Amino acid sequence: GDYRVAFASHLALLEKGKSVSIFPEGGIPRPGNPKPLRPGVAHLATLSGAWVAPAKVEGTAEKQNVRVTFGVPFKYAGTDPEEIMQHIHAA
Repeated sequence: GDYRVAFASHLALLEKGKSVSIFPEGGIPRPGNPKPLRPGVAHLATLSGAWVAPAKVEGTAEKQNVRVTFGVPFKYAGTDPEEIMQHIHAA
């Protein structure tokens, strides 16, 4: 898909008060092959002012014992996407 179209669509939803789910790696990573976090979610958070609820998904390879752990939701008031990526990664 086209990243720009997806980004604009997500931003429009957030500006309407809707929720979106984003894998900050740019997709679902394969077990043992983690991908670096990409800044799209940080840009969306800074542009929309939306709350971020960090989540970690584990066990997708087994597809039977999937576990989702949520971090503390936060609202980012800064303008530096790198700061928010560090916060998401730490959660």
